[in-house]
Amino acid sequence: MTTEPEQIAQDIKASHDSVDLINQIVSDDQHNDEIHYTVDRNVVHLRNCLTLPHIMENATTADKIAFADAATLGEDWIG
Repeated sequence: MTTEPEQIAQDIKASHDSVDLINQIVSDDQHNDEIHYTVDRNVVHLRNCLTLPHIMENATTADKIAFADAATLGEDWIG
């Protein structure tokens, strides 16, 4: 499967958007069902991205660490 460079860049940016969102929500430390669902959805997104070859082959090591760290942070925060 060939993924276009624009799609790869968009997918990596979307992963960074999830990182930013999780970090912001955890920093705000407001809990409710909707917020937990949002964090969970973004954690799932990041975990999935870390299994996609086109992301793993093109993201930097720093990107991959940020994705994994934010997913773990979100999981821990939800409890």
